[in-house]
Amino acid sequence: MPHLSMFRLPHACGLAILAITLGGCAGTRHANEPASADALRGQYALADGRQLTMAGSAHRIRAQFGGRPDTLVVPAGGAVFDAVDGSFRLRFNQLENGIVADVTLDEMPAMPGPRR
Repeated sequence: MPHLSMFRLPHACGLAILAITLGGCAGTRHANEPASADALRGQYALADGRQLTMAGSAHRIRAQFGGRPDTLVVPAGGAVFDAVDGSFRLRFNQLENGIVADVTLDEMPAMPGPRR
């Protein structure tokens, strides 16, 4: 059950600001909390027709799509994961019940090598 709390915050001008906070329900994941990698394991269809596979353990999750080799990904906040090599970002649109509605893949352009 949500809880409501109120408290006063001092303001720089000497005024008090009344702040009201509404606590979340048990089992609710807030936007800034990382999504469980275990909950995101599986296969997903990307908009361009490629298949994304998320596999591995909670501490070592890998993503594979479009003939690319498995790539380690790390949580970047919420249901967003970045490739450790910086080549892509995955954004999972995860509903409150945990079901993934869709996945967005942002591929980063390859960085040119050093000029000689």
